[in-house]
Amino acid sequence: MNREPMGAASGAREDGLHLEVVNAAGGEPVRLVVAGELDRCSAAQLRDTIVGIVRDQAPVILQIDAGGISFLDSSGIQCLLMCRADAQTAGSRLVLVDPAPVVAQVLEITGLLEIFGLPVPAVPTVWRRATTSGDIVRSHGPVPMQELLAQSAAIRQAARQTRERAEAMRRDDSLRRLRLGMP
Repeated sequence: MNREPMGAASGAREDGLHLEVVNAAGGEPVRLVVAGELDRCSAAQLRDTIVGIVRDQAPVILQIDAGGISFLDSSGIQCLLMCRADAQTAGSRLVLVDPAPVVAQVLEITGLLEIFGLPVPAVPTVWRRATTSGDIVRSHGPVPMQELLAQSAAIRQAARQTRERAEAMRRDDSLRRLRLGMP
């Protein structure tokens, strides 16, 4: 395996994205190790690197080692999707390996795990939470918009009533202090 750091060559910022290509030997996939924040500022750097790899090396499989990605926003997701399309156009398959928890969670929430060759958990991570009984809380399917609007209105009404009660308690406390001659 041959390691080529891509950070300086591709214009990485000190606090930006660090890229390192691990060239495969003997038909193994080419691996691109990515570390740092994948956002609007660093997306072009990753895409340029991917385009260069598929153009120059034409790997059958290109792995992005996403274990070092510390931040992923919508621009980063869009970049990954465009990189995948670029790789497919060039005849390569782009997959993510060893994603950092933040990357796995974002891709799970957006429904993109399988697209990048990652397994989908039997119980979605976003539905897991501890309960007093230790059970896993599961979704009960889609909720109709009217029901969501009604729940939202009820929550706003409860919050308004709580604020009004708190204000009444403050007024009562102020009156009591005045009667007792307290500041």
